[in-house]
Amino acid sequence: MNEREIVKLNYFKKKRYLKREMKIEITEKPLSVFERLDPKIIGFDPKIPLFFKLPDLVTLEYSTDYDGTDYVIKIKVGNIGFAPSPEGVLVYCNAISDVYHPGVNEIRIQKTYPLPMLNRGDEYDHIIKFPLREMHAKEVNRFHLIVDPKSQVLELDEDNNEEKWYW
Repeated sequence: MNEREIVKLNYFKKKRYLKREMKIEITEKPLSVFERLDPKIIGFDPKIPLFFKLPDLVTLEYSTDYDGTDYVIKIKVGNIGFAPSPEGVLVYCNAISDVYHPGVNEIRIQKTYPLPMLNRGDEYDHIIKFPLREMHAKEVNRFHLIVDPKSQVLELDEDNNEEKWYW
């Protein structure tokens, strides 16, 4: 039996079917929004608004270049929120080609790397290399860079995590 609920079931037999009555009594108060959030990430202090307890990971800038046989993308990711971000948040960079084939609409070459913990105002530089030979063979025509693609971190603005460009 659940600690939060006391369930009493009574079965009555009437005219060839079973009737079930259920009575539920809540023994604890429901959790508030602040109590439901993970205290390891933002802590719990109801006096401070939630807005001031969240990180916001964004791509501050990116640049592209060629390095012999590779297409090089230099990325600068920063935390513009009010709280530090946890370690291990993922960044995806996808090289995408459109395919006109039944059941398949695109092919992706994906590079993934984790971010270190970023305090408020911190920046992290990273270089991603895609081999040109593979990009030409798969006919890559666009790129998609996503910070925190699986929404591992509750952020101030979830809509500023993506950058897209054509090659």
